[in-house]
Amino acid sequence: MSTSLALTGAYVLAGELAAHPHRTAFARYEALMRPYVNQARRLPPGTPRILNPRGRTGLAAMNTALRIAGSPAAARLGDLASRFFTLPADAIDLLSYPLR
Repeated sequence: MSTSLALTGAYVLAGELAAHPHRTAFARYEALMRPYVNQARRLPPGTPRILNPRGRTGLAAMNTALRIAGSPAAARLGDLASRFFTLPADAIDLLSYPLR
């Protein structure tokens, strides 16, 4: 989510700075980005541990989870698989800023 947050944040901040005085732009940036950032910070239980394995057992668990997530069978499971393998922040309504 780091790249998504960085690119989205840059777009929103640039648009707000172009459209409003600095003090207002920063306050609006915070108000627009905070829900998206909070959503991105919520990770499924165990995510940090499984993505940073320690030892052979942890590495095997991570490899197994990645194999399952990328398998055709997981794609067919639809909603069940998406509960475990989707990004924590999947949407933000971006404003359309005027060009200058």
